[in-house]
Amino acid sequence: SLTYQMLNVSILSQAVEEICAGRRIHLFGVGASGLLAMDFLYKSSRIGIPATYHADAHTNLATASLLGPEDIVIAISDSGETRETVLAAKAAKERGAKVIAITQANRNTLSRMADYPLFVPGEEKELRVGAMTSRTSGLLILDLLYLGIAKHDPQRTEENLRQTRDLIRAFQEE
Repeated sequence: SLTYQMLNVSILSQAVEEICAGRRIHLFGVGASGLLAMDFLYKSSRIGIPATYHADAHTNLATASLLGPEDIVIAISDSGETRETVLAAKAAKERGAKVIAITQANRNTLSRMADYPLFVPGEEKELRVGAMTSRTSGLLILDLLYLGIAKHDPQRTEENLRQTRDLIRAFQEE
């Protein structure tokens, strides 16, 4: 796919290293990008990756204003110009947090600001039906980040997956 062809594996690997060395991931994204953030949050919670996401823009800005050098931001915006996402990422970066951006490769505000820009193809029309291409591309990049993190400590990942699965099964069997 075009997303794979555009993927800079070196930047992806560096982003994974930053996440594994960092304290917590903070996900920023609104609308369809917010759904991608939630998907990553669900996956990461199964393997013990500390991550947070707030759908509310004001809460994101408040969170961003308190971040520091040990924090990692994943900012998701197809256009790279979504005001809430760009403001939160900018505030976090000013406070020393590392910013991973998932956005188009068109020198937009978010991509220029990011420490680790990861690009999705900019192939959707102005009038789009549900952001399908960008959603699929964004999910692919987030899945690759997730798999990179999971692979970083495979024993811990396996143990955490087993524990979360067992507890969910116990809950379902009651």
